[in-house]
Amino acid sequence: MALDFRDDFFSKLIRNTTGQSYPEYILGCVVVDTCCVLAALSQSFRCHVPKLCGFRLHWSQAVATLPNMASRGYEGSQPSQWLQGPTGKLSPWSLAKVWALHAVYDEYDLGLANLAIAARVERIGGGSPTEECIRRWRLVFDADPGWYPGKAVPGHKTAGRKKVTTAAQENAIAKVAMALKASGVEPTAAAAKARCPKACLNPETGEAFSDKVLYQAFRSKCYDNDPGSPWSAYNPKMKTALTVALIEHRLVWAQQMLDLGHRADWYFRHCVWTDPCSTIIHSQDKQKQDAVVASYGKGPRWMSADSRDDSRNTRASPYAGKQCQWGDIRVWWFVVLCQGVVQIQVMPEGWQQNGVGQTFMVSMLPGLLEKMLGRSAPRPDTLFTDRAPGLYHPSQGTIVPEYLQALQAYGFKPFAGEHAKWQPPRHSRCALA
Repeated sequence: MALDFRDDFFSKLIRNTTGQSYPEYILGCVVVDTCCVLAALSQSFRCHVPKLCGFRLHWSQAVATLPNMASRGYEGSQPSQWLQGPTGKLSPWSLAKVWALHAVYDEYDLGLANLAIAARVERIGGGSPTEECIRRWRLVFDADPGWYPGKAVPGHKTAGRKKVTTAAQENAIAKVAMALKASGVEPTAAAAKARCPKACLNPETGEAFSDKVLYQAFRSKCYDNDPGSPWSAYNPKMKTALTVALIEHRLVWAQQMLDLGHRADWYFRHCVWTDPCSTIIHSQDKQKQDAVVASYGKGPRWMSADSRDDSRNTRASPYAGKQCQWGDIRVWWFVVLCQGVVQIQVMPEGWQQNGVGQTFMVSMLPGLLEKMLGRSAPRPDTLFTDRAPGLYHPSQGTIVPEYLQALQAYGFKPFAGEHAKWQPPRHSRCALA
């Protein structure tokens, strides 16, 4: 429909938007579709114009804000891709017109009923939409102020191939996947196909669904604790996986720690945390490169798609930095934490993680604490450690005799006592946290 100033509707629209009864300046402009102008002013075209209050903008300015339709493969004065869709439906272009007319309906009292709007748009294949169709779309516009052509509407059918999997199949696949994870097995598409072959069968082809279809069921139906937080493929966090028995042991130990009744200031004043660590220094170029690449981790890294097989973009040996090889040197060092001060103490060459080696470390503690806290500061007397070799027997939990004698000789006592079975292994990170 071309702009016709003799039409009462357009005269009223021009008078309300410009304040003039017959804008002479518009006669020199290209005659444009009224709804095209309104759509250009709307967010549907993403025009860079301020949000207009009452559309107080001259028509000539409005025309200037229209996109350059000729440069983007448009047919005539309208974008061809906005005119496509299922036969009998409203194209995105027609919906933009309906939205534009609906947007100015209330503010300017245009008296446009649903039937009047339907007469001004056309369905794909010809003919005007029904009054009920316009009414439903106006309800959508009212419910979603951020609507734009092409945005999915809840409850409306979406374009594309109809979904083949049924809800029952997805539920069965999700049930199997969650059961696999609960049993300690990592859920995969292959495992799901093996456990529930019927649910994974495509009725149209008679073959199993692709892995992509099964993983869609994983993402939409599977969860760990809360159904509102479904599964997604994430990189694991840098935490060590714990067994169920160790988790229960830590829970019991945490309750025992609470039952001791010590306040935070007691640990601050009396405890020294120590933990033996080691670093492997490589002497050969291959081991050095493996150690550098291993430091990058196993998470995503920046690289081009055509260079994923380059040596620089691959992973290091799984043993890099973990095992000493010929010519490598293992350097032992201790981290010491006391009253908010951290000290790293490197052990001399030949130090070993046994009772004799731990005795040597205890003999160094008085000098380290004096250096860390000062000569006049009260010295802590309780050593808080894990059950590392040389400190406690790994299975029985009894203290190593040489280590106990060294503690007594230098005025220290072990926090866990002489029998540390009640203290869970591998708890140093938990204690420091």
